[in-house]
Amino acid sequence: MDENKILEKYLDKIDKDRREQEERLSRNIELSEKRIHDERIELEKRVIEDSKAREERMEKRFMEVMNSLEKINSKMDEKIDKMSEKIDSTNKWITGLCISTIVGIAAIVVTVVIAFLQR
Repeated sequence: MDENKILEKYLDKIDKDRREQEERLSRNIELSEKRIHDERIELEKRVIEDSKAREERMEKRFMEVMNSLEKINSKMDEKIDKMSEKIDSTNKWITGLCISTIVGIAAIVVTVVIAFLQR
């Protein structure tokens, strides 16, 4: 009987050790799953933050480009306005020159006709 008791105690000890191992393994698995879950959440947060930061940088660059384009457009508009004013001024001079040329030619023709008639 003694041997049976010893064997029984041995088997009880083995069962106890096995249960403890299973509990430790189960706890370790739970801890690993929790750690993985926490790391995943942290990674998702970082990805979202990085995405927002990238989007903000792109928006800032876009706004800088748009502001630059607006400045260029306003400069071009100013130059176009100046060119239009210069063209209008030049047209006035050309019109005046044409009228004076026509009057001059008419005066020459009249002078020639009068000189021809006086002879």
